Amino acid sequence: AATDAVVPSWNCISVPQLQQAATETEDDENEDDDDDESSDEDSVDSEPSAQARAGGKPRSTNKFPAQMATAIVDEVAHARSKRSFGLCEVLPRPWLSEKSGIEATDASLRVACGALERGSAKFAVAAFRGALAQLARQLSHGSESTATPALRARFEATSAYITLCALLQDCAELRKVASSGGLVTPALLQKLCLRWACVLRVAKAPRHTVQYAVQAMANFFSCARQIGGWTAARQVASMLLERCRGMLSAEELVQVEYVRQATAHGNVAGGAYSSLDGAGVAAACGGCPCCNRPLDVLSPACRHCGAEIAVCFRDLVLCDARGSAQCTLCGAVAGRSGQAELARQWRPSAPGHATSVRSSTCFLCNIGELRPQGLSLAF
Repeated sequence: AATDAVVPSWNCISVPQLQQAATETEDDENEDDDDDESSDEDSVDSEPSAQARAGGKPRSTNKFPAQMATAIVDEVAHARSKRSFGLCEVLPRPWLSEKSGIEATDASLRVACGALERGSAKFAVAAFRGALAQLARQLSHGSESTATPALRARFEATSAYITLCALLQDCAELRKVASSGGLVTPALLQKLCLRWACVLRVAKAPRHTVQYAVQAMANFFSCARQIGGWTAARQVASMLLERCRGMLSAEELVQVEYVRQATAHGNVAGGAYSSLDGAGVAAACGGCPCCNRPLDVLSPACRHCGAEIAVCFRDLVLCDARGSAQCTLCGAVAGRSGQAELARQWRPSAPGHATSVRSSTCFLCNIGELRPQGLSLAF
């Protein structure tokens, strides 16, 4: 059977997932509205709906003013507390037998996250790699088959954050060049936008999801107007206001509202998309790796060909998830280059015998196996 993608075992989230959840929620609310219209009118004396408790628009606002006000306050308080969820707060608890070793690793992860939040990506990536080495030493006989759920979740999270640090380092260097006052080419701006598009798609803890979504929006808005960056900025700003308003600080809220208002009334110079190489049309956030059509910054899949979009942890670019290879332990994704490497190792067997694919050791954790996501495997 075809190998399925590794499902994250920690409570991570990416910005496209937030947008997808918003779409699903709207569909559910539309269905609920249809049901409400056909329900009995006597039901107005019942308890407030789940939508009302969640702070949404109630069916009969005048019936439960006190309860509605309390629900809204509770929802905002919950959202703000969720904003404080850092990496270690969303990881599963370890078993008693592994508690001491994992607590030491979690201490290293807190140091790494602290450095990352202060903008020291170079120090943070070194600390995350140190945590990865600690995790490797906790595997019995160095085998991934002995990884407990808590260990596996930390491998996945550490792998994602190492990639996040590398992307942020690239973003800082490109932003420095773009702000130097010299000649800034559309290709350089597009590369900057592509890095931020990857940052948005890397799974992170809630605190960092909001933090870097705001930074990505600011970069799209301030640096990339001429290549359609305002389109991406408006999409990110709208998502933050609709899905994460309660998780934004007062300063961030003012910034996000300004960006959405400015991009809604301003004209995007150069149009929404710009042709950079003459061979195809590329959006500010790049083209689909399969059909080369423009990608929406918040869409988890290409709206033209349906390709699922992922981030290649090795090349730091967007790739087709179904045409990539993925580590069975840390979840690291290798795009077409990783898939091609595995394809070269594939050898057809004799007639009447099953074919097999030799796996490749993960380039990030050096323990798990990179397995293709679209080939028939016989293990």
